[in-house]
Amino acid sequence: MNATERGARRRPSSHRRVRIAAAVVAAALVATPIVVRADDPADAADLVVRVGQLHTGDGKVLRDAVIVIEDGRFVSVTEGGAVPKGSAARVFANAVACPGFVDAVTQIGLDGGAAESPEALTPDVRAADAFDVRHRDLKPTVRAGTTSIGLLPAPVNVASGASAAAVLRADGSAEVLLRRGPPVFAFQPPALDNARVPSTAAGARAMLEAAFAGRAWTTSGEGSIPVRPAALEMLAAMKRGPSIVYADGPENARIAVQTLRAQGLSPTLVGLRSAWKDVARVADLRVPCIVVGLDPSDPIGLLEMPGKLAAAGVDVSFATGAPARSPRSLRLSVALAVANGFPTAQAVPAVTSRAAVALGVGDQVGRVAEGRRADLLILDGEPWELRSRVLLSLAGGRIVRDAAAEAEASK
Repeated sequence: MNATERGARRRPSSHRRVRIAAAVVAAALVATPIVVRADDPADAADLVVRVGQLHTGDGKVLRDAVIVIEDGRFVSVTEGGAVPKGSAARVFANAVACPGFVDAVTQIGLDGGAAESPEALTPDVRAADAFDVRHRDLKPTVRAGTTSIGLLPAPVNVASGASAAAVLRADGSAEVLLRRGPPVFAFQPPALDNARVPSTAAGARAMLEAAFAGRAWTTSGEGSIPVRPAALEMLAAMKRGPSIVYADGPENARIAVQTLRAQGLSPTLVGLRSAWKDVARVADLRVPCIVVGLDPSDPIGLLEMPGKLAAAGVDVSFATGAPARSPRSLRLSVALAVANGFPTAQAVPAVTSRAAVALGVGDQVGRVAEGRRADLLILDGEPWELRSRVLLSLAGGRIVRDAAAEAEASK
């Protein structure tokens, strides 16, 4: 019996897996924090946390980890280490910690999705310019454990504009971390629309190939399609680097990846909600994929797709696509994927470090490591289990939620 057959025998039925993942169970294990007093509070670090298990965000798991935070950043992370002398520590002996979640694909706080719809090529649009750093959706997002978000222009145009990345503060406001991130393209509706040019992925490819060469696309029936000089100049200058591209099905994904690779761009595919019918074709493209907005009502094939992509060696991340979907559904997406075959060893990287890398901010967020922003979740179970309750969460080293303090205040 090979490994695939053994795994198939161990896995529960499709419908049972969906029921398991969709169930939100009441908190089970409660890890009570024990405060170790500092000998000299004046010399104490901003915060020292000791946890039974730490997912660092890059696939590593540390036992009995000591995390030291100063000035909003991780200054040391050690396994089985001692609490620094003179420091007060919050100890969660039976708890599990991980980086704050990174939601790579959102339009939270973007006026109109930061989209300019009349033209097909708008690479000069910047999502950061339309971002409301005090939008009402940011507070519930950070309280749900997401501490960084990707801001993507809505996929209304073939060249949609520049992405951005923002970090969330404990008070529910935000700060733009990267104003001009990877360029965003779209090879799916509404960017492809029968009411305008281009209407097909092949047309989008021809339009972009012309623009990358510094000229407007000329069709046989309609002549030259007007392109603003600023947009043309920007596209012609794109010769290398990361990019993000929306694609719904495998054929559009193939055309998109080939088009961008030919220009020297390294694409990450986003969306793929119609790609589950032929996962192998997507996997064969060998590019990172961000699966957006999984829900218990989705077809079982879609829920199984992340696991199949991972088994084929594809780096998979998850995102909500908020606010079109709930800004609080990132844990639900990864829980559904895990229940349907996605490996638990990849679950935390899929909502932390991988998403941060796709946004171009992997050196600043998405990992519990020295020098990174101190975004941290501590739960009484694994992060991908919906029954796990958040005991303590930090954004930039500041407390967002403290279950012990909230329980004490409610007495």
